[in-house]
Amino acid sequence: MQYLLLRDLAIIFAGSFLVILVFHRLKLPALPGFIVAGVLLGPNALGLVSDVHQVESLAEVGVILLLFTIGIEFSLSRLREMGREVIIGGGAQVLLTVGLAAALAAGLGLAWPVAVLLGFLVALSSTAIVLKGLADKGEIDTPHGRLATGVLIFQDLCVVPMMLVLPFLAGAAASAAGGREAYCWQYCCENATARIVTVAAQPQINSENIGILGIIWRVRTHSNA
Repeated sequence: MQYLLLRDLAIIFAGSFLVILVFHRLKLPALPGFIVAGVLLGPNALGLVSDVHQVESLAEVGVILLLFTIGIEFSLSRLREMGREVIIGGGAQVLLTVGLAAALAAGLGLAWPVAVLLGFLVALSSTAIVLKGLADKGEIDTPHGRLATGVLIFQDLCVVPMMLVLPFLAGAAASAAGGREAYCWQYCCENATARIVTVAAQPQINSENIGILGIIWRVRTHSNA
């Protein structure tokens, strides 16, 4: 088992190095190169990595270390000085994105609870990916870097009210549809909850914690049924 893990890590490092060299020659940022390398080496492409779950666990540790390194370079006092801009900018970004995405989804014929749910998903960004991009350019402690970080933190805080709204959306959808349609909506809500937590929650929430949250959510929905 340990031999396979070391082999998988060696393949990941070697493959990532080659892809990053190509991206560097093309004058492209490194982060998309890592994503491309993961897609190519993963089970859905070349399938060179055998134990995906252990690699995912190590990747979670890598994200924590990445955010820790970025936090060393980041000035919290300067972010605090931009509190008003962060609240206004973050609130406008979340509300406008949810509204526009929900309106577009409703215009395509989807029910309004589904449209709002899609708006929630579109409004959230990946904190780790955005901060990594800013760190690569040395823009973490610039005015726009601090503003972007503040908006990301605002998005993370919005996850809690979004999860609180999901049961009401599920109830509205269930009252409008019965039987199989209601069960499908419940299934979509459960998976959307896991996706919201995965995208926006802090990296300290690992896959085991997310699984526990999913079990609690399913027990709660079935107990209310």
